[in-house]
Amino acid sequence: MLLITFICGGDRYGLGIEPIQEIIPLVNCRNIPRTPAYVAGIFDYHGDIVPVIDLNALISRKPSRGLFSTRIILINYPVDKDRTRILGLKAEMVASSSSFTEDDIVSPGIAPEQAPYLDRIVRDGEGMIHILDLFKLLPDKLKRILFTEE
Repeated sequence: MLLITFICGGDRYGLGIEPIQEIIPLVNCRNIPRTPAYVAGIFDYHGDIVPVIDLNALISRKPSRGLFSTRIILINYPVDKDRTRILGLKAEMVASSSSFTEDDIVSPGIAPEQAPYLDRIVRDGEGMIHILDLFKLLPDKLKRILFTEE
């Protein structure tokens, strides 16, 4: 498995590269009123309106800083079984990719109810990387808000 890693609250997290479309520099987002604090807003990406989730705000409850290494990871997000939409994931200190075998990936032995998107972990020479499950990243109610029928 190939992972892109990033930092949230001092800890490392990873995303599998399969759904990643592109990684772009930080862009200004237009605020969406009355959405959860981890919804960074929306922006225009080649004619598509793309919602952005601040992973730092989601995971550690502190908004991402505008660091030189802060990026927007554009993914093909599975809205339902029949369609995907582009979703931006704002992340700090986005690093290069790392490759792991399935044998390297283990269960953490815990499943926080308020963080169903936390999946398995992998260890490397620098410590642990918690892998995010993109299918569980957004609650159904937020999916309906961000991805209305076209």
